[in-house]
Amino acid sequence: MFKLFKHLRINLVSKLILSVGLTLLLSISTWASFSIKYQTEKVMKDIMEGTDRLSNTIILGAHYAMMINSRNDINHIINNISKQEEIDTIRIYNKKGQIKFSNRPLELDLTTNIKAEACDVCHRSDPPLAKLSLIEKTRIFDSPQGHRFLGIINPIHNDTGCSSDFCHVHPEDKKILGALDVVVSLKQTDKEISFLENGIIVFAVFAFLVTSA
Repeated sequence: MFKLFKHLRINLVSKLILSVGLTLLLSISTWASFSIKYQTEKVMKDIMEGTDRLSNTIILGAHYAMMINSRNDINHIINNISKQEEIDTIRIYNKKGQIKFSNRPLELDLTTNIKAEACDVCHRSDPPLAKLSLIEKTRIFDSPQGHRFLGIINPIHNDTGCSSDFCHVHPEDKKILGALDVVVSLKQTDKEISFLENGIIVFAVFAFLVTSA
């Protein structure tokens, strides 16, 4: 009788541990997955919004220089801002896809494919789109160095008072004069995301083992 009771107790305890353990594992795994996804999306959203604000700041800062066609002032603005560690490239395209300003001198006057990845977001329709959502004008791509880059392209509008484009006169009915492309490195961001993910996973495993024990 005692042996039977002991066997039933062990059997019951085993089933209880198994069921509670599986429930705990599922709960912690779900929490860890949600936390990683939420934190990653939040970090990326902050980077996107910050880069977009930087892009708009450059356009506003260079507005007067563009209006009077002061190429030296535009070059100074772009080169000075691009000295920040995270910034990889700042380009200004004209409406034909030609790079008129860049912190990379070898790129100047190169004409890109207007349907290339950076330009296609606007030129997928004719006439080009004048307004884009943050997601639409953002692209993320890998670099040969092994880390990712984030690029945001913003159209440069033909505001009242403008008299000339970067190298040609434009009529009033032209809504878009060109585009500003800002590319930032995600190397440090990816490190932070990886550290965050590893921390959540380690904490989840630790919580599971301690609670199970």
